Amino acid sequence: IMILRKINEVEIEINPSKANEIYFDEDFAEKLPSISLASIISQLYNEKKEYIPLGVFHEITPSCNFSCPFCYINYELNQKKVEPLEKYLNYYKQLIDMGMLHCTISGGEPLAHPYFKEIYTFLKENGVIVSIFTNLSLLNDELISLFEKYQPFEIEVSIYSIDEEEFSKITQSNRKYCNIVLNNILMLKN
Repeated sequence: IMILRKINEVEIEINPSKANEIYFDEDFAEKLPSISLASIISQLYNEKKEYIPLGVFHEITPSCNFSCPFCYINYELNQKKVEPLEKYLNYYKQLIDMGMLHCTISGGEPLAHPYFKEIYTFLKENGVIVSIFTNLSLLNDELISLFEKYQPFEIEVSIYSIDEEEFSKITQSNRKYCNIVLNNILMLKN
């Protein structure tokens, strides 16, 4: 099922189940210097040259299961109160209505957010291309299924070592996450 969106007078069709399957008319396509997401966003802006939030970077939580001393977001899990899901969805709906095409979800650790799946699904089902910045330690079968149904544009993984002892020292976690992260990367690849 394709989703039709109109952003800055340009009609765009987006396949929410694919990572980056988007279509637009030939006139718009001819203006693109390349087919990169950055070129598409730049050209969408150039259509009217007025500010719209075409690309949004959202740190959805300060919570993280790691305690890396160099991280500017160094909070314990669940330290901050989580807003109701409706508040997040209303926020995203406003951004989508204003023209958001791409959203990068980050944190802390975004997969630790209690509404991550709902937020991700909402964005994809509303024609937003989604990237995720994660430590990937919390990946599970449910998230794998979600990413199979609605492919993310990209997943950027923070990995600090391939040595378990060094990894634990850097992330200051008691749990042995290094092999979990490496295995999760392979699961995503497959």
